[in-house]
Amino acid sequence: MNLFLKHAWPTSVLSAVMAVCAGLGASQVSAQSSASGYSVGKVGELPKAERILFLGDSITADGKYIEYLETIVLATTDKRYDMINLGLASETVSGLSENGHAEGKFPRPNLHERLVRALEKTKPQLIVACYGMNDGIYHPYRDDRFVKFVAGVQVMRDRSWDRKIAITHLTPPVFDPLPIKDKVLPAGRNTYPQPFERYNSVLDRYTLWMNGKARRTGWRVVDVHTVMADYLEEKRKTDPEFTLAKDGVHPNAEGHWVMAQPVLASWGVKHDYKLEDLTTPEGRLGKLYAVVAERQQLMKAAWLSEVGHKRPGVKDGLPLEEAQQKAAALTTEIEAILKGGSAVLAGSPAPEAPVPTAVPVPEPATGAPMAVPPAVEPAPAPAPEPAAPPMPVAVAPAPAPVVEPQAAPMVAVAPASQPEPAPAPEPAPAPPAATPEAAPSLSLPPAPMVAAATLVKAEAVPLSAPVPPPALKNPGVIPLPVGTVDATSEPTGPALFPGRRSKWQGFDRYDFDVNGPTVTVVAPKTAAKGKPWVWHGEFFGHKPDPDVALLEKGFHIAYMRVSDMLGSPPAVKHWNAFYAVLTKQYGFNKKPALVGLSRGGLYCYNWAIANPDKVACIYGDAPVCDFKSWPGGKGKGKGDAKNWQLVMDLWGFKDEAEALAFKGNPVDNLEGLAKRKVPIIHVFGDSDDIVPWQENTGLVAERYRKLGAPIELIAKAGVGHHPHGLQDSTPIVEFILKHAASPSRR
Repeated sequence: MNLFLKHAWPTSVLSAVMAVCAGLGASQVSAQSSASGYSVGKVGELPKAERILFLGDSITADGKYIEYLETIVLATTDKRYDMINLGLASETVSGLSENGHAEGKFPRPNLHERLVRALEKTKPQLIVACYGMNDGIYHPYRDDRFVKFVAGVQVMRDRSWDRKIAITHLTPPVFDPLPIKDKVLPAGRNTYPQPFERYNSVLDRYTLWMNGKARRTGWRVVDVHTVMADYLEEKRKTDPEFTLAKDGVHPNAEGHWVMAQPVLASWGVKHDYKLEDLTTPEGRLGKLYAVVAERQQLMKAAWLSEVGHKRPGVKDGLPLEEAQQKAAALTTEIEAILKGGSAVLAGSPAPEAPVPTAVPVPEPATGAPMAVPPAVEPAPAPAPEPAAPPMPVAVAPAPAPVVEPQAAPMVAVAPASQPEPAPAPEPAPAPPAATPEAAPSLSLPPAPMVAAATLVKAEAVPLSAPVPPPALKNPGVIPLPVGTVDATSEPTGPALFPGRRSKWQGFDRYDFDVNGPTVTVVAPKTAAKGKPWVWHGEFFGHKPDPDVALLEKGFHIAYMRVSDMLGSPPAVKHWNAFYAVLTKQYGFNKKPALVGLSRGGLYCYNWAIANPDKVACIYGDAPVCDFKSWPGGKGKGKGDAKNWQLVMDLWGFKDEAEALAFKGNPVDNLEGLAKRKVPIIHVFGDSDDIVPWQENTGLVAERYRKLGAPIELIAKAGVGHHPHGLQDSTPIVEFILKHAASPSRR
């Protein structure tokens, strides 16, 4: 069952099907060029297309969700689409194949072997593509496989761009280990002749990336992965053995029905039909569905043979012309059914619907979900589940200093400040939780970094390998979330970086990709000598005053969105790639100032420890410096069970004992930074019970000073994990200016 995309939707919400296309609002999509730069209309409206081509693996080849889509569209609208199913069993978009696939009979077919032929022969106006299930080859997560998936998807988009074809992506369906629990393998193996037991966490990661592309660069994405995860969770409340796929991979009829609903909703199709209305002879659409399915299967086989492929064992279809003649007779029969049964076929919106909506993906900081308008009139939303109360903050005019364990007195004790809104987890479910660490997150991490079996036709791909960036040639991208850009100000002058250009706090902001993850760079009006810069670990945009002050001094601000990777080895690799781009291609200073807020401390410290000669200074704000403290909760802190499991996955620990014995946390590895006397400053609340300062900041300070290195501490008496920062950010700004404006040659 999906561990990380779980969301406890109330029953009343589960009963309403709403239009969902992750991260995209209808008004926003209408302003952007959908797919690879070409639009077939707004989200929430029927596509302005005549022919729709469906591409995918065996789940699409099965075709039931396409048959359901066509049947419902015929029954509820006047639109007559030519829906062509070219799904091919075993196929990937990445070109990868596990060693010994199909008992060694053949490697997985690669979409790109037939893609151009398919587009030239079918000439669609819209592609609906569903890939990902096979692309991780049922192994634990690994960067080179993810990069292959990213590259394959983007090449597919380039091919569609070249032919002015729009494209909608479906996130991969859910992998369910429950029905095959005796046939899956745990983390830590070198080979995987059977699926990795937490393979769904790999698909979670792919889903996160696709949803991020929808938010940031305007891709049209329908998140069936989240829909299925929520549906499974709800069903298992009453039936713990419930599944949508007996083999863990291929959805049954109900699973395909669940997949179809968010697509219909994204097209604005309103209906009150249930699965049995189509699949039983007495169902309202039983006769119509039977003929639609017959026509679909006939034409699918014919088109597969016409286009050609390299997958053995697929039965040849009729010659295309002969199949089209037979299909014409079935079309006549379909029209007769529609004309004769209008009273029966006229589905109408109803308060009950068969599947839950997909979870809208909120943006960081604001927590406001960006979902498409509902395709049905939704019932009034129930009151949100009560969030955890905010951490207590004592406000006192003259707070007493705190005493750190076995260390020199604090440099400063900051006056307690009024509570401020905390940054939402990145990304986070609605309603926003009180703290980043306490809240469950919708974003999904990669699974363990462990060795995998030799791949067939899949050479290793370095993280520095170029990935085709269609966003750079696609002029239509959605606006960034409200609150993160200046809506009334447009950038002027030549662009300094690729990607989406906007304004942030009066400065030019650029959002683009580096080997998959989206990165943000905010440029000063005039760069200071040596191009100094600040690099955020997490929660970019929260407490922006120091950033604004440094931008005015000529600093650049940078952030890489690898959310919920917790500073793990895969995250450090992504950071290395971003660092190389900024320093080698754009001439940034070799030593940035690192800013680690909350869990961002793990990102900053782990990268700094791996690259101690590349750091000007570190500013930590209630930073996590030991994952045993948070999210482990093995000391005084509350802990976070979901993120603790995430640690297990990200580092590939076999069990909790191995995680607790791990000596690779920042608190354990300060020697390299201390040898180079890297200056550090921490701001923290002495009543923090989310990231207890004694187990994180206090321990770092004690050990760093024993190593003879400089660290300054600013305590906020009576304050918990929130609010972050200082009311007057001058000490932070001055610290960074002193040490990063002209970094010393340490």
